Parts: sequence; C-alpha cells; structure tokens
Amino acid sequence: MAEREVRTGRFAVVAHDLVAAMDTGACFARAGLDTFVPVAGRALGEHSVVAVSTDSATDDPDVDYRKTREAALGLAGRYLYCKISSVLRGNIGSGLRALMDTLHSEKAVVCPAFPDNGRTLLQGKLLVDGIPVNRTYFASHPLTPSTESDIAALLRRHGGFQAVLTIPVEEVERGPLYLAQRIREAGERIVVVDAVEQVHLRYIAEALAAGDSSWLPCGSAGLARELPFALGYGSAGVRPVEPVQSFTPALVVLGSRNEVTARQLKRVEACSKVVVVPVRPIELLRRRGRPARIGQLAREAGNAVGRGTSAVLAATLTQYVPPLRLATADILATVAARVLRRWEVGGLVLSGADTLRATCRTLEVTGIRVLNELQPGIAVGELVGGAAGGMRIVVKSGGFGRDGALVDIVRYFGGL
Repeated sequence: MAEREVRTGRFAVVAHDLVAAMDTGACFARAGLDTFVPVAGRALGEHSVVAVSTDSATDDPDVDYRKTREAALGLAGRYLYCKISSVLRGNIGSGLRALMDTLHSEKAVVCPAFPDNGRTLLQGKLLVDGIPVNRTYFASHPLTPSTESDIAALLRRHGGFQAVLTIPVEEVERGPLYLAQRIREAGERIVVVDAVEQVHLRYIAEALAAGDSSWLPCGSAGLARELPFALGYGSAGVRPVEPVQSFTPALVVLGSRNEVTARQLKRVEACSKVVVVPVRPIELLRRRGRPARIGQLAREAGNAVGRGTSAVLAATLTQYVPPLRLATADILATVAARVLRRWEVGGLVLSGADTLRATCRTLEVTGIRVLNELQPGIAVGELVGGAAGGMRIVVKSGGFGRDGALVDIVRYFGGL
C-alpha cells in the first residue's frame, strides 16, 4: 500500500460474490468510510471504499483468475483487500494468485477466521464451532463444497503456492510488532496466521499496518472488521447503525439452503407477525403454469405486507434442484419485484448470492450504498438506482448469524 492510499482512505475489496462484497464492505462502513458496492457496470465514483464482486465463486479457476485480475486492474490506486470465504468455499487459490500477480505483492497474509461467527483458525486449520470445516455441513454444499480445512494444503493444491508458512496462535499472542517482524523475516510468500479470538485478528491487522507496503491482506469479514481501525480510521469508534425512517413490514427473500438459514427460518416461522411463503422450484418446472404460480406467490406475500405483517419468500426448506439454481433465484426476484411495486414495504432482506444478484438485476439496481453491520457479517445498505432506489436492505450470508438473526432483522424494520 502506498502511504498516500492509506492516508486518503482509498480502499477496495475484491470478493467472489455480491453477498461477500456486502459483508466485507460493511466492515469499512462501520468505521465511518463511505462504502459502495457496484452492481451494474464498473462506475466506481469517488467513494472511499468500493467492494466489487467478480461473480466467480463457481467458475473454473482459470476463469476466476482472469476475472479477478480484471477487477484488480480496474481498482488501481486503492489499497486492496482479498476477500475469501470464512469456510474456504470457492476459488481461493486462483483469486489470491491473480491479485498477487497483478499487484506484484511481496507476500500475502492470510487469515479467514471469523470468531464472532464460529470460524477459527488453529494450527493452520479452519474450524467451524471447533470442528474442521471439511467435516461440517459446508463440505456437502452442492456447488462449492469445503473439502479441505488445512489452508496451506488448499493453497498448494489450488493456487500452486508451494512455500507457505503458518504462524501459530502462541506467536500471534506476542503482539502485532512481533508478528510484523515475523512476517517480514519469513522466506515464504504466503503467510497463514492463526486466530481463535477477535483480538488475534486485531493483532494481525495492526501487523499489516506496521508492515511492508506490498503485503496483501487476505481474509474474511473477520479480519476486515479490524483493518480500517488499524490503519487509522474510525477514531471515533464504531459508527452506530442508522435507524429506519419508518416502521413498516419487511420483505424477506431467502434463496440460501444453508442449515444455519434453515434454523433461522424455523425461528422466524414461530412469530405471529410473520407470514412464510414457501417457494418450491419443482412446482415451476413447466413454463405453462409458471406465471400464474408466480402471481399467486406475490399475492400471498403482498397481502401479508398489506396487513402490516412481514413476509418471507423462502426456498430454504424445499428440495434443491441443481438445474434450477439460477431459475430459482430469478423466480424469487420476480416475485419480490411484484410485491415491491404494489405494496408498501419498509425494507428488503436478502440471503443467498444468486438471489441478491437476481433481485438487483430485476429491480435495475446500479449499486448498493453500504451503511453498516447490523450484526457481525450481516450488512445494512441502501439500494441505488431503479424503482426501488433508496430502499433499505439487509444482506446476510446463508451461513452467518445466530439462530435468532432473522427475527432480529425483521424487528429492525419494525416488523415485530
């Protein structure tokens, strides 16, 4: 990082999908930095922070490399943060290599831990609630399974990085100055750093701030939460979450089938002021009956909103049909758009990267102004452009949040 880039607060996040761009962008927004996620086109404007999605999580590694490199070239003059999955999903190795090649990075400092969401890194292995990630339900994801918990092994296999150093937590606890010196003296280009508590991520961020300008930070939203403060921003503390202007029902759209989201959905189903509308993709295989069914789903959700009740459009508990992955997202987006056009909605809640992308496209959104975190890893923003411009939005990764997270989100909009 050049001194000028850090001093003027010009940062960028490169992520594999829109949800990841949102949750990591929110880490900079909570420190008071003007943060923007572009959705259509590459018009980045003069925002202090831009968080871009390559939409390459499920692409072949060669395609991911090309897309990531193109994104980096369009972000010249900014201090880049390489966002990777906190459960090691997607093209971690190819994306990291693309950024290092483009930026001519001397080293990459890698730590995807996110203790506030149960992700820790111990002896170089990613654990979810204390269990190696490749032995959790994340290993059975139909598109991007988490098949490896050892980050060094993963980067050797999928990034071609043969020289990888792992710094154990005992050394991290010696503090940021020691850690910066340890990284500086390492002969390896890839340095994986353990973290089992948030303070360890703070030490890593402070080591990055004290380190060499060519070190590339690489991690999840966990490390990103500490980085702007370590670099001298957010001196007034964490920005409070902006309240909604009026308390009206929320429209919740769930495309994620993650077990975490399923538990959250079951918790919100128990609320008397929330109506859950199941969306079953298998029912929409035939085009002939699809428009009528979409109209019926919109009326069910819209009538609930019209009565002052928050509505949840959910494909979460239905059978997953791989060929219908993108079609399901489009259907959810189409139903949501119909509800928003006819009924007054206080805010939009979206979970699932495909669902977020499809909904933004259907609503002709050009970008999202990121405001803050509602909870760790759960971003709050406002839509920019299109008929829904200015609407408050909450974006949640399928695997983030405690069981009551959806209840908390609906309550934020005054829907409970």
